[in-house]
Amino acid sequence: MGATCSQTGCACDRSQPYQTVYVDPVDPKAASMSKREHQKAPSARNGGHGAEPGSGATAPAVVQNATGQTPEAGVEGRNSTPVNGSLDGGACYEGQWRGEQKHGDGKLIFSDGSKYEGQFESDRKHGVGKYTYSNGSTYEGHWQMEVQEGHGVERLADGSVFEGQFHNGDKSGQGKFTWNTGGSYEGQFDSNDMHGEGCYQWSDGRAYTGQWQRNHMGPRGVMRWTDGRRYEGEFLDGKKHGEGQLSWPDGRSYTGQWECGRQHGKGVAVTAKGLSRKSHWEHGNFVRWLEEPPEVTGETTTQQT
Repeated sequence: MGATCSQTGCACDRSQPYQTVYVDPVDPKAASMSKREHQKAPSARNGGHGAEPGSGATAPAVVQNATGQTPEAGVEGRNSTPVNGSLDGGACYEGQWRGEQKHGDGKLIFSDGSKYEGQFESDRKHGVGKYTYSNGSTYEGHWQMEVQEGHGVERLADGSVFEGQFHNGDKSGQGKFTWNTGGSYEGQFDSNDMHGEGCYQWSDGRAYTGQWQRNHMGPRGVMRWTDGRRYEGEFLDGKKHGEGQLSWPDGRSYTGQWECGRQHGKGVAVTAKGLSRKSHWEHGNFVRWLEEPPEVTGETTTQQT
């Protein structure tokens, strides 16, 4: 674990036996960590006809700090003489000290059953360590003065797992979150949100790769379905919106304007035989052709999405 202190005569020398002391967890000097509520993520629900989840869809939340629980702040030792014994509060510390401060390797157990085992610096969780919450969730990785900072792994009590970068206690940077339902997201996070570039895979095999804005797909990306369909283009609030192309495995396609997940406006429809024709659509319904049919007629192209 952590390196020993280089100060001469320091009480955290590894050659000295660990000490156990009960310290008071109610200490105004202890650093606090405020955490926001759970975040929303795209749903893995089946929308029919391969419809992608909309802005109101929910899935297992990208949670923070193990379902909203906050790691207990480091309990100051300077007001308690480091000797075996029981003090008010009920927390227990076993490990190395520097003077009257927890410093080096140690284990801090709180009265609610949660515990931290790892490195301390000046009475703070700092370095590499593992925090176990009272509900069984864990965080193991890097800490910087009481908060998760750098690479870490968070395992939730329900079986969901996040591995990646943390900043100031939040998931920020590159990482992968895997839900206990089988769905996963791998890519960029910002303040616990899926934000930036990333790939979301549903448990039923669907996948979206592209840009994300605060847990919503878009503004551009590629959606793939298990039956071979593929959409590439613009999204708004998790739905096809703007310019884009939807293609079928048999060669058919629609390239043009979309609104709220449906063809809306002008576009070009292509048949399985490769014949194309400009068309007009309203809210997913074919309205009319905008040009004469090609000389070699083929099947009509009024397919729905």
